Amino acid sequence: MIVECPSCHVRYDASGRAAGSRFRCRCGASVTVGQPTADAATLDCPRCGAPAAPDASTCSYCQAALALVGCPRCLGRVFQGARFCQHCGGPLDVPAQDVATASAVVHCPHCPPGAGAQLVRRLIGSTRLEECSRCGGTWLDSQTFASVVGERDEQAALATALPGPSGAPRPSRESTVRYVQCPQCARLMNRENFGRRSGVVIDVCRAHGVWCDGGELGDVVAFVMRGGLDETRKRELAEAKEELRRKRSETLGEPAGSGVGDGFSDPTEGGGPSLLDMVFGLFR
Repeated sequence: MIVECPSCHVRYDASGRAAGSRFRCRCGASVTVGQPTADAATLDCPRCGAPAAPDASTCSYCQAALALVGCPRCLGRVFQGARFCQHCGGPLDVPAQDVATASAVVHCPHCPPGAGAQLVRRLIGSTRLEECSRCGGTWLDSQTFASVVGERDEQAALATALPGPSGAPRPSRESTVRYVQCPQCARLMNRENFGRRSGVVIDVCRAHGVWCDGGELGDVVAFVMRGGLDETRKRELAEAKEELRRKRSETLGEPAGSGVGDGFSDPTEGGGPSLLDMVFGLFR
């Protein structure tokens, strides 16, 4: 059964989840799994969203022409023009990759050029990544990385398949830190402390994706699963409110914490940035 987030309208496959159970969307909103609809064999019109039989040629509500196409992820039948598959919840508007690009050899950005190390495509659950068999590093495009951070099912699959954090502190590599090139555009990537407090420094190409050195992807998944991003968000909201109180006090000439200025509107009252905003902030 496919359910939709009421906030950002991203759809998820909730098959196997009990009716009434809740999970958190990648945007931070809570999504409740409802009762299965009585007419589960219908599809949604991509124009108006009205239910329609799979063999219908036109929508009975908006009169739009309907044509069946196959989902590239699960091969389920959906109406042409739909943004998401009603069977697996996968996006249908992802641009196809050129055959030459898909078959091209991609060299590892971390290993020395003379090592001949190449990235090999690997599928873990529904997560597609590229991995270097020599150094163990992994490359994920921007959309895949956002899915890994936002979807617990993908995190669980990766946590099972990837080596987890060792628990021992990583050796300092200050003297050997170097910037690596994006495997797609060859530009030097930025080094980012994931979640601003995880201690896992990943390499980010804002246009294409994320490179994780050997073991770092498992550390990222472990940080997210233990609530690290939620804690970061709470701390940033608290810091933003404290900074706002300080500026109000300076403006009114009163000491901080006096309560003066509390009548002003607080721009953080809306809840602050969502977890997905924090992730996609890496690519801006």
